[in-house]
Amino acid sequence: PTGSHQLRFSFIGYASQTIAITTNGDSALALHIALHPETIALSAMTVTPGRFAIMGDAPPSHQTLTQEEIQSIPQFGDDIFRSVTRLPGVAGSDYSARFAVRGGDNDQVLVRIDGVELYDPFHLKDINGGALSIIDVNLIAGIDLLTGGFPAEYGQRMSGVFDVKTATPTPGSRRIGLGLSITNTRLLAEGANERSAWLFSARRGYLDLVFALMGEDEEFSPTYYDAFAKHHYKISDRHQLQTSLLYSRDDLDFVEDDADVSNTGYDNIYLWTALASTLSPQLFVRSTLSGGRVTHDRRGSAFFGDSNIFDFQIRDKRHFNFLSLRQDWNFSPSDRHYLKWGFDLRRLDAAYDYLSEQRQFARGANGVQQSRLDTTRIDAQPTANMASLYAADRVRLYGPLTGEFGLRYDGASHSNDHHFSPRINLVYSIKRRTSLGAAWG
Repeated sequence: PTGSHQLRFSFIGYASQTIAITTNGDSALALHIALHPETIALSAMTVTPGRFAIMGDAPPSHQTLTQEEIQSIPQFGDDIFRSVTRLPGVAGSDYSARFAVRGGDNDQVLVRIDGVELYDPFHLKDINGGALSIIDVNLIAGIDLLTGGFPAEYGQRMSGVFDVKTATPTPGSRRIGLGLSITNTRLLAEGANERSAWLFSARRGYLDLVFALMGEDEEFSPTYYDAFAKHHYKISDRHQLQTSLLYSRDDLDFVEDDADVSNTGYDNIYLWTALASTLSPQLFVRSTLSGGRVTHDRRGSAFFGDSNIFDFQIRDKRHFNFLSLRQDWNFSPSDRHYLKWGFDLRRLDAAYDYLSEQRQFARGANGVQQSRLDTTRIDAQPTANMASLYAADRVRLYGPLTGEFGLRYDGASHSNDHHFSPRINLVYSIKRRTSLGAAWG
């Protein structure tokens, strides 16, 4: 339109420019705009080879799987753990949600949610170690999947890191949703105002009902459910407090026609609170106190054929408690250095109650077959104290070359382990959308 206008030009990686123009509406106006490259903050740089940002708000060059793409992938149970097997270096099976990274064992992948480690994040663990995860995909705001060369703040795993961040509702929003999938039904409720936000999710699987309707001769009844609750409170402009609860439960009953029976049950409960504090424009700290309990209860018995002659029985009952205090510091003293350091202190205790009895047959001296029970019994209560310390410096070496140099220590009292882990990450920006990364550790 005719008149005076302000035009703003912007592009990722370049400084924005605003110009004033005047038009008369009769002729085209030719403009020559030059945007100058803008230095990206070291804290926002990706210096880790093999990093994939999933469902988050990372720049497009790192956005490997969007939320829409994940929801459109045909999969069993709407499970984010199954979706990541489409990424390079990640392998899984159709029967299990567990995945392996670059040839490592699947228990060598660290799984975290909001900075808290999940020790046993799977449902239906009797099926290939876990057919589904305990994290509802609708809770997730973003995921960092590191398939190699991960920095010093991650440790105690060798293959990869699966770091989940949960969503926080935006102020003014409020909704309740119900969902139904091939394996479960779910409820999601959330709301927020200018000072606080809350989120609640619950799922219940109905595979037990499906198998019952199929009328199988052998009773196979897997039941599982989970729940997640989160409250985010803004104490002030510099301090924000988050409190969260994650709970899951599994029961699997299997009864055969000859009265052989197997019953297993699993519980997971994680509770944590985190205080995020911006002490100054250059200094940020996050303190997390977490605790929880993981239980496992398995019972089974069998008989010889259709007889009432006892063959074997097993009772395997165990639980594992943990308490953790973690702090992560970030300090940016200049545009050439970005420092990170922190610690994680843990108290662990467990209890194992195991009993198995199996009938053994042998022929006696008089030729008569005799039997005896071979019994194994274990009753143990191990405890442990664990400590982890790390420090790293991300430094702009020159122009397009950036490095991150870190050192990590992990110690455990129960095994008397002391591990020192050096980490070196380098990234060379060849062009704005092309970079070369390397890591050693």
